[in-house]
Amino acid sequence: MRRRLLAAVLLIALGSSSCTTVGPAYTQHPSVQSDQSLLYIYRPQARALSVLTAVFAMDEVPVAKLENSGYVAVLTKPGAHKLRHNWKAGLMGNSELETQTIEATVTLAPGSTTYMRLSSVASSQYQSGTVHTNWQWELRQTAESVAVEELKQCRRGELIATPR
Repeated sequence: MRRRLLAAVLLIALGSSSCTTVGPAYTQHPSVQSDQSLLYIYRPQARALSVLTAVFAMDEVPVAKLENSGYVAVLTKPGAHKLRHNWKAGLMGNSELETQTIEATVTLAPGSTTYMRLSSVASSQYQSGTVHTNWQWELRQTAESVAVEELKQCRRGELIATPR
């Protein structure tokens, strides 16, 4: 009984001290030239997998690493681009999680700004007296009005490279 209580307290402490991005707060990027496009990739605050790093590639080039509540602004050429997301488990070393990817294609118009959001959706089932929660992750385009409000709660993450 005492061990269970200790384990529960430890899990709550770890959960409440989850990783959060510590870079500068969100600021609007200056205007985009007509021969370029700006893509914001962001990850709003979420409890699910909050201690893991979200890794993003664009057209097979690694571009960003985001902690919880993180974002990056990627200045790139207009056109269709393939985004890929996977998790970096770090100390947890969960290779099954690291091999799961999400892919999305986004078409960027010249001189435009586009917002892609990584978010979780939970579904729960009640079986044999226990609630089982299944987390699904999605990477989808988000309206500017919604994205800007969410980005105000985010901090800049790590931009690894800018695709050509």
